[in-house]
Amino acid sequence: MSDQWQQGLYTGPGKETEHGWRAGFWSRVGAYLVDSLLVGAVAGVAQLELKGVGIAIGFAFSIVYFVYCWAGRRGQTLGMAGLGIRVIDSTDGEELGYEAAALRWVGQFLCGLALGLGFLWMLWDSNSRTWADMIGGSVVVPVWAYPLD
Repeated sequence: MSDQWQQGLYTGPGKETEHGWRAGFWSRVGAYLVDSLLVGAVAGVAQLELKGVGIAIGFAFSIVYFVYCWAGRRGQTLGMAGLGIRVIDSTDGEELGYEAAALRWVGQFLCGLALGLGFLWMLWDSNSRTWADMIGGSVVVPVWAYPLD
């Protein structure tokens, strides 16, 4: 935990659960919108230039972008970094790793297929997890509470 939080000085976004601090709903929505615009722009250009093959390239870019960013030391996509949140392993608070990040991506895809219900699930879950978090064994936390080394 950050020194700021331990001293009671924190006044930023987030939600304290019985399991620790979690990123707020709107921070996660904002990060997802930024990342969706980035991935959508790359996919759109690929589709315009390469037609059907471009769809496959856009899909592959989405997988590589999210999995690489989540599994990395920082545990952040560009949108998450901009909003001060990151993803960590729910069991030990460490880096997510590539396998868990790939499972999280599958979960994110399923959340979208379920008309967004999987994303909204964090509003009812006691640990503020979406289906993607549950499938990937992750939680999204504010960087101030779980700082990068």
